[in-house]
Amino acid sequence: MRKRAVRDLGLIVAVGVILTSLVFANTELRQGGLVEQMENLRSTVEASRQEQGLELLSWDVIRRTRGTRETAPTFPDELKQRDNTRVDLIGFMVPLHEFREVTEFLLLPLPLICYFCEAPPMREVILVRMREDETANLVNEPVMINGHLMLHESENAHFFYTIDDALWGPGREDQDLTRTEVPMEHRLHQPVQQMQEQLREHSDRQQRDD
Repeated sequence: MRKRAVRDLGLIVAVGVILTSLVFANTELRQGGLVEQMENLRSTVEASRQEQGLELLSWDVIRRTRGTRETAPTFPDELKQRDNTRVDLIGFMVPLHEFREVTEFLLLPLPLICYFCEAPPMREVILVRMREDETANLVNEPVMINGHLMLHESENAHFFYTIDDALWGPGREDQDLTRTEVPMEHRLHQPVQQMQEQLREHSDRQQRDD
């Protein structure tokens, strides 16, 4: 009887492990599909602007940046050429503090949900500061940002890049925009929560220094 109980317990554990693996694999597959879908969406919007003759700053160039917060970032030459100039860039808005009438926010190549299992790498995070007396409402769709790009090469830089004096609008001219409402489970997800807290601390520190 005891042997049977042990055997049954082992079977239950094995089934549990298999089900857990299947759930994890399914989540990974869905997440991978979402990333590809959002990349394609942004690329389509970028292509529509480029067809109009607009020269966009490419995320492929930005992603070639190397480094961490503890080390000075190394920027590709093509990106260095755009330093201290006005650029146009398509990306997804991510809140730094609030969602409505914000004066600063983050711009990423993918929406926040695509980084659900881990915080985005620093090379994919741009701090955007709106032009004086201008505000923005965070939306779900890709947006186009026009602003002054600054690269930060110092060690312990909390942001590798900032875009100042920014204006924003729909990524595609005929695009309808819907306001962002982040589900509570995403707001409470630990890596994202930590990232946003670190960025809030940096923003508060900059405001004190100013």
